[in-house]
Amino acid sequence: KNLLDSIGPRIAEIRRSKKITQEELASAIGVSRQTYGAYENGTRPIPWSVYLALLFYFEKKFHFFLA
Repeated sequence: KNLLDSIGPRIAEIRRSKKITQEELASAIGVSRQTYGAYENGTRPIPWSVYLALLFYFEKKFHFFLA
């Protein structure tokens, strides 16, 4: 199982706490809102490149979403 398969809910929680829409975050990391939504609900695996883009966007360290 991919390490990133279970982080969608954690990313959603953080996004909502910062009052960012899926559309805003998707645009910031270079994916469609539909693709981003699939990452959050776990129906599409998150590629490492997107994971790194999320870390950069939220200014977090590598393990942040995995904790």
